[in-house]
Amino acid sequence: MIFGSNTLISYSNTNRVKEATTELDFIAVCDLFMTPTAEMADIVLPASSWLERDNLISSFQVCPTHTIAQQKIVELPEARSDVDIVCDLAKKLGLADHFWNDSEELYDFLLGPTGLTFREFKEKKRIFSPLLYRQFEKNGFNTPSGKVELYSSLLEKNNCAPLPLYTALYESPADPTGPEAGYPCILTTGWRLPVYRHTENRENPHLREIAPLPGLLIHPDTRACWESQKETP
Repeated sequence: MIFGSNTLISYSNTNRVKEATTELDFIAVCDLFMTPTAEMADIVLPASSWLERDNLISSFQVCPTHTIAQQKIVELPEARSDVDIVCDLAKKLGLADHFWNDSEELYDFLLGPTGLTFREFKEKKRIFSPLLYRQFEKNGFNTPSGKVELYSSLLEKNNCAPLPLYTALYESPADPTGPEAGYPCILTTGWRLPVYRHTENRENPHLREIAPLPGLLIHPDTRACWESQKETP
């Protein structure tokens, strides 16, 4: 079950991801668009956009000091929120006791400490909660020692390396005996375009006008070396 993720092109080594995906017995995808991942699914469920569903938002991506009531402005019968789909799926699987009846009941639960229901909270629209700084001066840090632990006692307790260790790449151009010796460059995929968020918004025509094609950042010296090799007869 895949919600809002174009898995096939979100992870590296697309060919291997596709091969693994085709081995699955069943795939259901919930999305707004018929993505390459959705095209491989047995069932595609129509997701609701943020304009079509209520939501309870408390996130640094929106506002670090407020919890906000997102209120739908339109509703399409076919499109449903991820929360409602999961709750109904839990009922079908006999797991209803471990979930909520619907999204509103979940939001009521989350708002429990405030004494408000979600319907009451929608009238207020948002709740302010100030950030408290330098709490470590009073309570220390949330570690066994109460201090900043560069050497992690928690990792050591769980039989993990307490300090970060360097691990050589599986396919390293630094290995002169490996098949990668003729390919001296290392590709990383951490670069992000500001108009997109991972694979989100790729279907937005206005954003595609800004960045219609994939990009590559490369050092000028490396590019010059490649160009010179192309010109060599």
